[in-house]
Amino acid sequence: MDDLNRPQEGEVQPTLDAKAASIGNESETSVDAASDSDALPTESVVPADVEVVEEQVSAAETSPSELLIEVESADVLEALELPSYADWETETLLTEAKTHLSTRSLEELRAVWPALRSILDLRFSEARQHALEAFTAEGGVAMDFRYESADFLRWKDLSQQYRNKRAAWKQEEDQRLNSNLKTKEELLLQIKHLADQPDLPTAKTYNEFRAIQELWKQVGAVPSEQANILYPTYRFFVDRFYDQLRLSNELRELDYKHNRETKEALIAQADAVLEDALKNDTVRRLQALHAAWKETGPVEPEQKEPLWERFKKATDAVHDVRRAASEHIHQANDEKIAAKIALIEDLEAWSTALSAANASGWNTLFEELSARRLVLQAAGHTFGDNSEAVWKRFRAVEQNLSRARNAFFKERKAAFAGAVAAKMALIEQAEALRDSADLKGTANTLKRLQADWKKTPFVPKGDGDKLWERFRAACNAFFDRMKSAQNEQDASLEEHAVLKRALFDEAQGLTVSGREHLPVLLDLSKRWKAVGPLPAKERKLDAAFHDLMDQHFNALDMNKTESQKIRYQQKLEAIGGDGKAGLEREVQFLRTRLDEARRAASQMEANFAMFSTGKSSKPNPFLVEAQKRLDAAKEEVGEWEQKLKSARTALQAQE
Repeated sequence: MDDLNRPQEGEVQPTLDAKAASIGNESETSVDAASDSDALPTESVVPADVEVVEEQVSAAETSPSELLIEVESADVLEALELPSYADWETETLLTEAKTHLSTRSLEELRAVWPALRSILDLRFSEARQHALEAFTAEGGVAMDFRYESADFLRWKDLSQQYRNKRAAWKQEEDQRLNSNLKTKEELLLQIKHLADQPDLPTAKTYNEFRAIQELWKQVGAVPSEQANILYPTYRFFVDRFYDQLRLSNELRELDYKHNRETKEALIAQADAVLEDALKNDTVRRLQALHAAWKETGPVEPEQKEPLWERFKKATDAVHDVRRAASEHIHQANDEKIAAKIALIEDLEAWSTALSAANASGWNTLFEELSARRLVLQAAGHTFGDNSEAVWKRFRAVEQNLSRARNAFFKERKAAFAGAVAAKMALIEQAEALRDSADLKGTANTLKRLQADWKKTPFVPKGDGDKLWERFRAACNAFFDRMKSAQNEQDASLEEHAVLKRALFDEAQGLTVSGREHLPVLLDLSKRWKAVGPLPAKERKLDAAFHDLMDQHFNALDMNKTESQKIRYQQKLEAIGGDGKAGLEREVQFLRTRLDEARRAASQMEANFAMFSTGKSSKPNPFLVEAQKRLDAAKEEVGEWEQKLKSARTALQAQE
């Protein structure tokens, strides 16, 4: 809408110019002298009896009110023609701005650029505020904050290009207006010279005057500061020329006819504008027609007002159409805003107590928010302060949800950091053991680490997968090496499997009925141990042999304690066959079980003592049962003590 405020060609502006004012003062003296003179030059071609008609300028024609433009209506109509930029993505808006800069003239840019600027400036202001909040929330100082997003820098560059383009246009426009001013001042001096001639104007003088007028029209606008004095001075000298002009009726009628035809053409153009009343350039076209009307010379006095009324009626009709369209647009806009306010109120009520327990929940909430935004956009494009208020309310809801979501993810990120640290500790342990030579002990340790891994807290898929792959790679590296070593060992132990299968068959063929078979069983067990370990795939043969031997030992005529002692001694010998580490683990296991048995027996003994203090002639069944359990617990302690003693003896023998 800047074009509505720019001075048009021929438009009078309220600014004085000293040079033009001095010219006007000199002209007034000449007018007085000419009006007092009764003698007319005899060489004039104008007959003395021809009446000189003074051209008066209608107040309606020169009044600034005829150029009054309905600025508000024009703004609304221009907004109607522009796309709904508020619904566009930022990237699309930046591309649109760049396209406009490269393809549109400055006149067109001055209409569309404010719409782009209002949307983008608001968005980047909000984005900067969010970035500042995030920066300060992380411990940053506001004075050190610098907002330099790629989109924002692009917008700054495009804005600078627009300002440069506008400054260049302004410089060229100022040069053009100053050049026009200089030309018109020269033309004004020529008109003054013609008006100040002592002789009455002739046909030649009149033609020179008309030529100067045509040049005046072609020159164009001048700076607004000088226009207010330049154009009244021009009219003053034109009026003086016509005051002194004593044209013949034929010449005068010819001039009137020419001016009348010109004004008839302007009226026809004004009527044609009515068909395009709602276009963006209508206002500028009307201004151009008004400027042309002012530059056109006089007509017959009786035709002057009728022609002006026709011209004014045509232009008023255009304004009426635009005014009616503006009212209709405002009414429709109010209805759309009312619908949007209802949607915003529903949105605010919906968002009051929203929360989510996981990322999926937040995604669902924002999908719902996006759907509600589409519903809001479907209500249609709106404008004005109320429209801006509706948009700000929506943005407030969106920002509140975004802050809540950011707080949720910030807390979860802190929790994830602890989980990552726990997993990293396990990874470091696993990587430290991947090349360990203690295959069996390391295998148990890695299995424990794998069990601990399952107990660690959740880590998001991306980071969690990377950590798991690293942990699994460390474990697999060791187990692959262990498997390879076992395969090599199993290949060398195939002969042991053949020998032990023969011994197992021999054990199956035994029939044990008494104590006399004990040496046979011990010898068989000794030979089984002497063979050595089995391949991994044949390990079940060991368990089957020991089960079979348990059956044979149970068939011996021996008490339980002696039988268990012999069998446990054989177990220790089997454990010792794999090295010292197995016996050490067995000793540790027995210590633990012995401590547990002792604590259980001590607790039972304390409970029994507390309930057995009373005296009764009849035995208490509860105390009898408790005594049996206490005796069994003490017996179990004795068994564990005996086993621990045997295990320590076997370990000392290994050392």
